[in-house]
This record gives sequence, structure tokens and C-alpha cells, in this order.
Amino acid sequence: RYFLDQTATQVWEMTPALEVYRGNYTAYLTQREARYTRRLAEYEAQNEYIEKQEDYIRRFLGTQNNNQARGRQRRLERLLASERAQSKYPANAPPPRSGGPLWRPGAA
Repeated sequence: RYFLDQTATQVWEMTPALEVYRGNYTAYLTQREARYTRRLAEYEAQNEYIEKQEDYIRRFLGTQNNNQARGRQRRLERLLASERAQSKYPANAPPPRSGGPLWRPGAA
């Protein structure tokens, strides 16, 4: 850690996506925590928005506000579809391997 603080000017974190942090190791730890906190807040806000929309759709589908409820339902479906498309890897699936088949001893 001391060595990285003295020599590093950026830190690359290899999660499913490559993330670059400017500064030394201590700055990396601070930035990573801030990024995690921000993403968690965005995730919670989006889940709250989805719950509100689903509640509205449940309450008003089939009433006088049926057209509004259907519009919100279509908008919510597009949002969820775009999230799935943006997700690089499905949940709980290992990332795809790169390269050819592995060499095995004794194989010709």
C-alpha cells in the first residue's frame, strides 16, 4: 500500500467492466467508496420509481385513467428492457471466456 501510494498515478480495477481511478491507492479507495455509494443511491431511487409506477398501474388499470396507466406500463416495460440490454452479463452467469479451447496434457 505504501509503495502504491508513492508510485501509482492511476489504479485500474477489473470488475466485469474496467474502471479507471485517477490518483494513488488511497485516492482509489476514496473514489471507489464514493462511486459505490452513488450507484447504490441511484439503484434505490430507480427501484422506488419502479414501485411507484407499478402501484399506479395496479390502481388505475381498468378505470377512467386506463390510458394513462397503459402508457406508464409501456414506459416501464421499455425501461426494464433497456436495463436488460445494457447489462453485459446476465445475473449469476460467469463472463464469457476469450480465446480458444484449453490445452490438456496428453491431448494431441
